[in-house]
Amino acid sequence: MADFGEILRSIGEFGLFQQITLIALCLPNFLQSFVMASFVFIESDPDRHCNTDWILRADSNLTTDEQLNLTLPREDDGTFSKCQMFVPVNWSIGAIREYGLNETTGCQNGWVYSNTLYEATIVTDFDLVCDRANLMELIQAMFMVGVIFGSLIFGPFAESFGRKRSTQISAVLLFIFVGAAALCPNVYLYLVCQFFVGAGSGGYRINCVVMSTEWIGASKRSWGACVAQLFAAMGQCALAGVIYAIRHWRLAQLITAAQFAVVVIYIWFIPESARWLLSRGRTEEAKQLIIKAAAINKRTVSDSLLEKSFVMASFVFIESDPDRHCNTDWILRADSNLTTDEQLNLTLPREDDGTFSKCQMFVPVNWSIGAIREYGLNETTGCQNGWVYSNTLYEATIVTDFDLVCDRANLMELIQAMFMVGVIFGSLIFGPFAESFGRKRSTQISAVLLFIFVGAAALCPNVYLYLVCQFFVGAGSGGYRINCVVMSTEWIGASKRSWGACVAQLFAAMGQCALAGVIYAIRHWRLAQLITAAQFAVVVIYIWFIPESARWLLSRGRTEEAKQLIIKAAAINKRTVSDSLLEKIAIKEPENKGGIKTIFRSPQLTRYFFIIAWGCFSLNITIYSLYLNMGNIGFNVFLTQLMFGAFEVAANILSMWLMEVFGRRISLVSTFVTGGLSSMFILAVPQGYAIAVTSLAVASRFFLIWAGAVCTVYLQELFPTSVRQTATALGAMSARAGGMMAPLLNMLVVFHWSIPPAVFSSFTLVAGALGFLLPETRNKELPESADEVENKR
Repeated sequence: MADFGEILRSIGEFGLFQQITLIALCLPNFLQSFVMASFVFIESDPDRHCNTDWILRADSNLTTDEQLNLTLPREDDGTFSKCQMFVPVNWSIGAIREYGLNETTGCQNGWVYSNTLYEATIVTDFDLVCDRANLMELIQAMFMVGVIFGSLIFGPFAESFGRKRSTQISAVLLFIFVGAAALCPNVYLYLVCQFFVGAGSGGYRINCVVMSTEWIGASKRSWGACVAQLFAAMGQCALAGVIYAIRHWRLAQLITAAQFAVVVIYIWFIPESARWLLSRGRTEEAKQLIIKAAAINKRTVSDSLLEKSFVMASFVFIESDPDRHCNTDWILRADSNLTTDEQLNLTLPREDDGTFSKCQMFVPVNWSIGAIREYGLNETTGCQNGWVYSNTLYEATIVTDFDLVCDRANLMELIQAMFMVGVIFGSLIFGPFAESFGRKRSTQISAVLLFIFVGAAALCPNVYLYLVCQFFVGAGSGGYRINCVVMSTEWIGASKRSWGACVAQLFAAMGQCALAGVIYAIRHWRLAQLITAAQFAVVVIYIWFIPESARWLLSRGRTEEAKQLIIKAAAINKRTVSDSLLEKIAIKEPENKGGIKTIFRSPQLTRYFFIIAWGCFSLNITIYSLYLNMGNIGFNVFLTQLMFGAFEVAANILSMWLMEVFGRRISLVSTFVTGGLSSMFILAVPQGYAIAVTSLAVASRFFLIWAGAVCTVYLQELFPTSVRQTATALGAMSARAGGMMAPLLNMLVVFHWSIPPAVFSSFTLVAGALGFLLPETRNKELPESADEVENKR
């Protein structure tokens, strides 16, 4: 077999063909710097005041200074408030001048901006100031989530459908949504556009580097990545000049979209990667591209060298591999009386061990049955008419329904990754959303998402729609989990606060136990999905009657609503609450909203966040690495599932009690260390001892589930009300990032089986050591501000 490098040396390692391809692929990297201009070049806090033109109805001849003096309160430094105005009244101008206005409210009719550096930005167009200022962080986060999403989706997509196709789709996404962003009438549509711009950006960057690298020879291969980075850096330089010249964000977006239109036209003429074509067995197409490249480089390539081109081995993912063979019913047209054994012997090649191939068949021919018996068939191809499955453990799975085997087996990894990306997306979106619009509203939307897309997944006719559904199921799941914990924690007193997180984990564990029985009884995945969706329908009905968090209402200055809920809670608990206590609550100043920046402005909160985030990441990469490898341990899969769930229930019940006895810090350190050592001991067990490995895996999972409960409680007790939801969302994102890395870590078993347990065990032990740096929070009040954390913790 010939090395592809030999072919490149023959046609030229970095000739004119590679140079043109590299420049064409890298040009969009220059433009990609411009797509972030709309949310990078902004004035986050422009000079402004509330629009108070209502007073002009009383006297249209007022000067600007008079209007502002009569309608706006002043700050401590004597300047007019940027976020407050006096409540409009239906008085004469004389009465307003004589008595003045005292009651304040937020800006009701928008803002008037002055002395701005730019003609228009998304801040001034969408009024992203005051209570809406945290949407700025959400926009930036949405773009980065899109980049992660694009990287995760377009990477595996390129492996299955080609580098060229993946690059084209990414470029089209950039063209459509960069232009669409410029036309958005509100910030919510702009958020959606930024997600898809990020997805296109993430997908394009990785495919650009891979495609260019695979066409360049060894002596210049580093140029593929370096030139791509160089064009991006040049774009950063040009961006400053563009924004200086064009100070209107919509115009800058449209100009960038017009440039991407040019890219979308020429990107269709970029050649596919010959390496990828060879890896998929498409040798004739690869030969034609190699000959074309040689001609452009003014080189020749010998036929003998082309004939020796090789097919790269496919990477084997550790997934369900049901017994199957290609559907070869075509031969029944020649003789409909063939037995099954005769049909398989005539139409399927055999593997080295004598079994029929699971992924290959002989090419169908239009011969008589006699000619087929006499001469036999030799030329093979992939399964052309699907597969026939046998001896399956389940009636139907997504593997058998969508034929996720052979060349499509890697889509199984993509489904798992898509769910995890959805969870991260949901955590990122519904965290800040709950800070702005309330815990209750965020929880309701998450529940509705789960109901709709769990049911829709059961009806999907193909794997691509199923992928979309899994993303939204993940988003709903991620959003619901964090909101469920935060809402319950904010209503529970200090002595039982850990119950908020632990009971949520406990119900999840009980679901794990029930799952084994449900799947054992209902072995059809679509029916199981529909039953789950029906249960979510009940949730969607009662979730509207769940009360809002009184803490959140108070943090937003909505004291009257908070009072009513507190009185209602007292009545249900058969208690009374005095008016004097309610008045004390009412006069508390609402916490200044800083969003995620509040966390990173405080040294203490930053330290706490990174310790907890690392803990969430390490325990989830361990738990999911063990869970996803459950079928390969060698023990009964249903019993293993039941044990995982049962011990998870026990872990959560124990954590509820022992956290109150020993405190948070001791619980966190001891569970991380014990869980890490349990998984480390797997390395000492010889392969084949399924019971011993299962016991250690269950023990490790037991302690790490316990550690997860402590981490969740810490997230509630360490962070103030104004950022508690955001901190919980970021912690969940760290956890899901660990879950997302687990399948990738498990792939390292192809090098040595001990690598995954060695890595994730080390991570958990480090997390246990870092736990000593956290304070004890048992029986302490929840902080309301970052200053409280700095001064008292």
